[in-house]
Order: sequence, then C-alpha cells, then structure tokens
Amino acid sequence: MKVKMFRNAKGSENGITLKEFKAGEVYDIIPNLAEAFVVHMKVAEYYTEPIEIPEPMKFEIPEKSYKVITLKDKPRKWVGMEIRDKDSGTILTVKDVIRGGTVVMSDDRHLAYGTIRKQWEIV
Repeated sequence: MKVKMFRNAKGSENGITLKEFKAGEVYDIIPNLAEAFVVHMKVAEYYTEPIEIPEPMKFEIPEKSYKVITLKDKPRKWVGMEIRDKDSGTILTVKDVIRGGTVVMSDDRHLAYGTIRKQWEIV
C-alpha cells in the first residue's frame, strides 16, 4: 500500500530493521505498517496515484477548395451562370429566367426561384 507521510516516523516492515520514513515522501509499504501510520499514529495518509485526464482531441476542418457564393442577385442576372445542386452535386447552366418565378436549366428542367436559392450554389 502507498502512503504519504505528514511527519517523520520510524517503522519496520519486517519486524527487525527499523527505518525512518520522511515527511512529504510517498512509500509503498506493507498493509500492517500503513495502517499503523495512518490509523494509529496519524502521521500519514493513504496515497493514490493522481489520475491523468487526456486532453480532448482537436479536429482541424480543412478549408473548402472552392468559394461558395449564394444566389442573392436578381434572377435575371443568373442567365449563363453554372450552378451545382448541394445534394447530388449535379452542375447545370441557367438557360433562361421566366417571369412568374421559374428558372429554365440547361437540361430543360423548370425550377422555382426559391428552390434554386435554397438547394443550389454557384460553381
């Protein structure tokens, strides 16, 4: 058992050899002597190793290799712009902007302005 001494004290682990235990030191001694120092003589306390708490892991987020520009401009300026679907990654070109809230894509798909603004980004 490990004990940390408060004061100097003499004791014997084998009953024959007397040894001096110094204050402030930590000793690994037999349980009977440890009990004598801690309980009866009150010159030491039971000692446990301090627990080392590992540092939290740090994660580095790599920077994006492309610049994301949102579609905040007026829809008329979108014509000819290449945009990418955030979910599938499909890249299309805006062919035309129709009055009433519709955008015609290069694959002849018709999408609403709101859908384009939320789900697509400029390439």
